[in-house]
Amino acid sequence: MSDLPTAAPAVALPRDGGSVLDISNLRPDWVVLFFYPRDNTSGCTKEALAFTALQADFAALDTQVIGISKDSVWSLERKIHVRKNLHGHRTVDLFDQRDRTDRMRMAQGQSTRPCRNCAAGFERIIMQITLTQMAVNVLNTNDGREKTALSRRYAKDWRAARANGTSIAVGTANPPQHPARPEKPDLLSPRDVPKRKPGTLDGQIALLHAVAHIELNAVDLHWDIIARFCHVDMPMGFYDDWVQAADDESKHFNLMCDCLEALDSHYGALPAHAGMWRAADDTVDDFKGRLAVVPMVLEARGLDVTPGMIEVFRKAGLTQAVDALEVIYTEEVSHVAYGSKWFNFLCGRENHDPKPVFHALVKQYFHGALRPPFNEEKRADAGLPPDFYWPLAANNRAAASNNNLKEK
Repeated sequence: MSDLPTAAPAVALPRDGGSVLDISNLRPDWVVLFFYPRDNTSGCTKEALAFTALQADFAALDTQVIGISKDSVWSLERKIHVRKNLHGHRTVDLFDQRDRTDRMRMAQGQSTRPCRNCAAGFERIIMQITLTQMAVNVLNTNDGREKTALSRRYAKDWRAARANGTSIAVGTANPPQHPARPEKPDLLSPRDVPKRKPGTLDGQIALLHAVAHIELNAVDLHWDIIARFCHVDMPMGFYDDWVQAADDESKHFNLMCDCLEALDSHYGALPAHAGMWRAADDTVDDFKGRLAVVPMVLEARGLDVTPGMIEVFRKAGLTQAVDALEVIYTEEVSHVAYGSKWFNFLCGRENHDPKPVFHALVKQYFHGALRPPFNEEKRADAGLPPDFYWPLAANNRAAASNNNLKEK
């Protein structure tokens, strides 16, 4: 099953009653597919009737149930509805999938069992979307607003399932190397991104645009860590934290977009930093490295600079931007804390001292020194003590390098 596609294919299926369904365009919160290998058999009919009996329960969970059959629509309508007396009582939709291909096997974490008396090459399969499939779906969505809407809906689904004790399976997935992106903004080298003075309206719009770009990348970074490292055995709390972080970042991106639109601009109107995914590329095979660099360095840097940005917008009288950035400032502390918590968890599980491991990974993956001033209060709230980051600061690293040269 490792070579199964990670998203629903664009397959249009004839439906009993004359309509057509495009599987790739399904939009309910949940879709359960069951394969109905052969009509007019006791096992397959019992399966359809069982799903029918539970239809109200599925509907209460915002779940659509679809049956897929290799037989023709005519056969479905004639033999199932008439001979088995389901017509007028069945609410489960049945669709014709006569090409017998494997394209419908698109869910990760599916469970299968052979079906007796089934046509060759056909199995009865019950499929349910997994958390890692959710992550891949978000990563493969290229419109910013659509990406964040999907992210927030999946986060809501995950929390609801956890609260109800009907946990969604984590599953496995093959996330894309790079997430889908909108056509705009144009992505430029940092040195080529135009510099604008924050005391001007153009500069303030550029600053909001830069934050929106950071937040959209953060949405993908948090879903990527779920899908990228799902092979590592982690407690369910790990997934709770990063789903919440992705939800927060989705909200933050939308807040920034709202601020831009209030100033007659929009995300994509200006060029943006091309290197936002570099940390993910560099740590694609290093779980601890990802935690060290993304939340514990890059997001921690946000705690240092956000108060200054808030002051810029407060002086400009842009209260909507001030309110939005204050939300971001408060919630980003948790994201840094998630990184610190799970980094220390992994180090503890391997009996390693986390501080020297952190220092080594930052030197390996972070390009440049950490630059003060540091927001020591908020970093402490997030579980980052000064002896983690001060030894990596620009002046301290330069001094350490000079001492090493003298000793040689």
